Parts: sequence; C-alpha cells; structure tokens
Amino acid sequence: MNKMASLAGFWGLGVILLPSPVLADIHESQPFFSSSPIASDSMNRGIHREAHFLQQPIANPPDFSEPLQAQIGAPELLPEEDDRVGFYGSVSGDARFFNNVTINSTILSTGIGIEVEPGFGINAAAGYKFENNLRLEGQFAYGRNEIGEVSLPGVAAVTQNVNVPVTIPNNITVPAVLPQPLVIGGVNIPAGTVLPTAGVVLNPGNTLATAVPIPGTGLAIPAGTPIDVNDPALQAFGLQTTGGGTTTNVVTPAIPAATVEASGSISTTSLLFNAYYDIETESNFEPYLGAGIGVSWASANDLSATYPGTNTSFAIDDTAFGIVYQFMGGVAYYFNPQTAVTVGYRYLGVPERSFDSGTLGELTFDGLGVHNLEVGVRYMF
Repeated sequence: MNKMASLAGFWGLGVILLPSPVLADIHESQPFFSSSPIASDSMNRGIHREAHFLQQPIANPPDFSEPLQAQIGAPELLPEEDDRVGFYGSVSGDARFFNNVTINSTILSTGIGIEVEPGFGINAAAGYKFENNLRLEGQFAYGRNEIGEVSLPGVAAVTQNVNVPVTIPNNITVPAVLPQPLVIGGVNIPAGTVLPTAGVVLNPGNTLATAVPIPGTGLAIPAGTPIDVNDPALQAFGLQTTGGGTTTNVVTPAIPAATVEASGSISTTSLLFNAYYDIETESNFEPYLGAGIGVSWASANDLSATYPGTNTSFAIDDTAFGIVYQFMGGVAYYFNPQTAVTVGYRYLGVPERSFDSGTLGELTFDGLGVHNLEVGVRYMF
C-alpha cells in the first residue's frame, strides 16, 4: 500500500516537472493554469517576445491606395504620349472604289462611260511623329481595279476616199518613134522597148511596188518610182490599161450606241508626301486627319470593248504620268506603346489623263476619283 502511494506521488511530480505535449500547448496558450514557477516564467518570457514583435513596424508595408493592377505588376495598356514620338513605319491594305469614269475621244462626239469594279490596294509608309502630334511621312501606294461594262456611243456613217493598190494588167510597149526621149525614174527608156509590167503593183500613191527591168539595157525602173497614170503622155504608152486612178470611196455604215462588257483594268502606282495631325484623347484610341500630294503613273491595261456585230472596237494599253493628291482620316488603336492598328478612309484624286487608243485617236479621262477603305498596322521604332 505504501509502495503504490509512492509510485502515484512520483508520477504526479513527473507530470508537473515534465509536462506532456498536450499540457505544454495548454500552458503556452493559458499559462495561468500552470502551478509550476518554472513553466510560468517561460510563458511570461514568450508573451513578452510576442508583444515586443507586435510593437515593431512592418518593413515595406503594401499601399492599399494603389490599384490592384499596379500592385501585382500587370502592364498598363495606356501608352504614355512620349512613347508615341519618333520614327515609325506602317503597312496597310485597302478596298478601292472608283467614281464614274468618262472617256472623251478626239474622234467621237460623245464620251465613253466606263463602269469600274471594286478593287484592291497596298500601301507602305515611313515617317516621323513630333511632340506636337504632327506626323510627316513618305508613302508608296499601288491599286488596281478591273473594268466592267462600257457604254459605247453611236457612230454616224462615214465616207472616206481611200487609196488602194492597183495592178497593171499587161506589158507596156514603148512606141518605136518617140517625139522625145522617155525617162521614168531617172532611167532613159529606149524606143520600141516592151516593159514587163504585167502584174506589177502600184501602191497607194501610184508608186511601183517592185522594180521594173528594162530589157536589153541591164537597167531597171526603181521600186517606189511614182507613176502618174493620169499623165496623157504615159497614157499614150498604154498605161490607160490600169483602169485609171488608185482611189476609191469607202463607206462605213452607222453604228448604234451599245452597252457591252469590256476587258482590262485601271491601275495607279503613286509616290506621295503626307502630313497628319493626331488628336489626343488620353486613351488607347487616337484619331487622325491628313492630306498628301505626289506623283502617279495611271495605266489603262489592255482595256478594250467592241461594238456588237461589228469589228469596230476601241482599245487602250498606255500609261500616263502626272500629279495626284489625297485626303485621309481615321483612328489608330494602340495595343501597346509601340504598336497600333489603324482603320481609315483615303480619297485619291487623279487629275485628267490622256491615252493613245489608235482606232479612236487620243482618249482623255476627265479625272479619276478613288475611294479607299483601309486597315493597317503602325509600329513606332
């Protein structure tokens, strides 16, 4: 009995002096439950250290007044204005729409109306933007549109006096007795000579198409020698067999007006100098206005149309050089301080151009107005 009491007392003293983990937790959170002076002093020192820590300032405390986006390091989309100053390059593509086109001919009294199909264009530019929002650039532009219908005016009947080739049907015999020497083409033709002229052709203008040999002399009347078939002296030598003259009247019947499908295209290749003004909005959007002037090669590429039921047609395959101008407007959206996508409108004015058509003489375009809707990318270097 005394032994059991001694063991119980020893166990109780061990619990007090060497507490279990569970009891240690209780002592740390609630030290006033401990009856041990040693445990109590330890807990008091821990509490003192915690209180001292809570009194110290926190290094680099977060500023909760700043936006969350800035605190987590996310990039801000809005570019600074300073980032939009300097050299830049741009490329764009556009849809092209022509105004109505009228062509005037030096032969026809009425203009030819041409329908131009929607087309495409490409543009490339390089320039510099200043701090005052002014931009200056050089631009290369190319565009092409196919031709649709052409309204051909009526053509009145035409009578023309036309020279036509004439063939001498037989040989010409020079009489044996001549009142005076016969000289043709600088060659003296002996009396009694039979000239081998059967089948010889006189070109329009009555010139020999080929040389005519003079038998027995080794000489020939040169090709190109004019022969006046109406000269009474020559007619006495048998030239009256040519039928007289080498002109005839040719009548071209009237042709009614018609609208027909045409082929070919109209293209412009331009070099321009442009000035822009960008409008500040303090956002990623930046509207702009601009104007430009330059030079352009306007080309009518194998443009042709034929009157129905006839062989009468007109065709243009020529290029004319001249001044052009343009006006622009649109908006740029900056995805970042360097890169923007642009959407805009551009009007290209091409003053009067003249082309050689051959059949209908000189054809003059009154003026070409081209509307361009463009989308592109601009990059600030």
